[in-house]
Amino acid sequence: MKLTELISAVIEKSKDKLKESKNLIAMALLAFFEELTGDFKTALHKLSTGELKVEVEHKGFDGIVRSLQKIARLIILAILLSALLLSSALLLLAGLPPKWENFSVWGLGGLLISLWVAFRLYTEWIKEDNHRER
Repeated sequence: MKLTELISAVIEKSKDKLKESKNLIAMALLAFFEELTGDFKTALHKLSTGELKVEVEHKGFDGIVRSLQKIARLIILAILLSALLLSSALLLLAGLPPKWENFSVWGLGGLLISLWVAFRLYTEWIKEDNHRER
């Protein structure tokens, strides 16, 4: 009979410990929810007064931004090249002085610059193609 009394005493103590731990858990949850409702009240107040600030950090857009910058640079270079070619051709056709071998020096100079810009644009495209293949 002593064994059963010992077992029942251990069970009673375990029940008491379980009740205590349930009470502690309930008190911790109550404190957590009180703090959470306070945080919600603060957030809602900031939202209603316009003081709420949100920081957003984008990740993984660096490659896209670099590609767009390269594309924009190449488009600008192509537009400048076409404008320079057209203006040089008009200067050549107009025959404005000073002249060299019956050609306008300004028109020839513009064509030479256009060739240099076209070569640079071509090398940029080659670099871009080589970079994509890797």
